[in-house]
Amino acid sequence: NDISVITSNHILGKVVKKLDLQTSITELGRIKSSLVFGDELPFYIKFKNLTKPQKWNISFNNDSISISNQLNTFKLKKNEQIENNHFYFKINDSLFLNNRNYIVSRVSLNNAIKVLKLRILAKAPSKNGEIIDLLISGTNQKRNNAILNTLINVLIEDRITDQRQLSKASINFIEKRLEILTNTIDTISKKIITYQLNNGVYNSDEQTTILLSNIKEENEASFDLKIQIEIATSLLNQLKDQQDYQILPANIGI
Repeated sequence: NDISVITSNHILGKVVKKLDLQTSITELGRIKSSLVFGDELPFYIKFKNLTKPQKWNISFNNDSISISNQLNTFKLKKNEQIENNHFYFKINDSLFLNNRNYIVSRVSLNNAIKVLKLRILAKAPSKNGEIIDLLISGTNQKRNNAILNTLINVLIEDRITDQRQLSKASINFIEKRLEILTNTIDTISKKIITYQLNNGVYNSDEQTTILLSNIKEENEASFDLKIQIEIATSLLNQLKDQQDYQILPANIGI
């Protein structure tokens, strides 16, 4: 089940979006081409249409830059940036960009998830163990490490979100049930008192004794509830103040 969650489209889709894996940048070489990622990128490009698959060729020649596809060509100098209907582009580092050529490809979210799913392998080293090994294939080590680290963080965040939603649903259910039960008990109590009055079985002294006993029990229960509220409030404040995921106390009486 955990392996299915790890490789699900829901989880991998979040990884793709966080790392923008729909966009891949390849540096063309004389012998071989290589995928570049992160701080290896000498330029920054942000597409305006995030759902449209597209491919652009970027060439650096002396002080000029050419960005082109089959329909459009844009030229600028290394100290310039450009923004149009297709993308925003600027140079990060132009020191070693002479005679460099790149291909920037943008694919759909579904295709990016499909490719990532083929590259990731999640398996259990033993049948009864709780450990899952994560393996990834790819030519760029930095990109691989970023994917695995982001995948783990997404899994943690997703599990916390699920627990919060489950807790919220449980609280809403309990509150509704308590409201229904309270109304039902009030209705039953009123009917019992009405029956006793109509049939002459209502004893004021006996009812007063019972009432005082009930008040005492309710006060004790109220005191216990106040203690639980104080504990719950303290736990809530700890949740709000923590800067990172931490282990919280358990079995604290609430």
